[in-house]
Amino acid sequence: MRTSQADWYPRFSPDGRTIAFVATPLHQPEVNVWTIPAAGGTARKLTDEKNPLAHGLGTNGCDFSPDGRSVYYSSMRGGSWNLWAVPATGGVPRRMTTGAGPDVYPRSGPDGSVLFEVYKERWQIWGVALGPELVPQGAPRLLTVDGQAWGPALSTDGKKLAYCTYPHEERRHVWVQDLESRERIRVSSAGRRNANPTFSPDGKTLATAGNDGTSRLWSIPDGR
Repeated sequence: MRTSQADWYPRFSPDGRTIAFVATPLHQPEVNVWTIPAAGGTARKLTDEKNPLAHGLGTNGCDFSPDGRSVYYSSMRGGSWNLWAVPATGGVPRRMTTGAGPDVYPRSGPDGSVLFEVYKERWQIWGVALGPELVPQGAPRLLTVDGQAWGPALSTDGKKLAYCTYPHEERRHVWVQDLESRERIRVSSAGRRNANPTFSPDGKTLATAGNDGTSRLWSIPDGR
């Protein structure tokens, strides 16, 4: 076990054999992507970045591509916060998005798209379709109607988006939005600070982290 850094944002590979995560050295302002066998073993560092913890961007998240061959993450290596993909076995990262950003917290979609957050004055969730070699197909599209939306997850059929909001009263709520109609419903209780929802494989249940005095995992209906 490594005690010299903090580990965040774990994501399973599609085959369930590997976990990707981001790690922050306790005494250095940088964030990198690592993988480790899900059954336990030695962690492997995939990136060599100097991503500072700055401007509220935190650890920026990561996720596997649908085929498990790449890990998506956010980096300043191109001069601005954009999304990059690094081979899951290690290698040279490839840039996925361009522009001023910051593009952070990528989440792989079941249809080959990638969701990510753009942080300016507000958090918003965008999506873009990916073609061969993870090249974006068309311009990114704004998906959410909220001004403080983050922690995205797509249902397995790609029709619903779950996310959480962080309003001024600091009560984080989980919402489910129909991507075609853009209608949304709140599915979380008002008494917890909820974050990072994820759909069950059948799309009927959401798992989310919540804090009602103690940080725990919760299961809630998806609102249908």
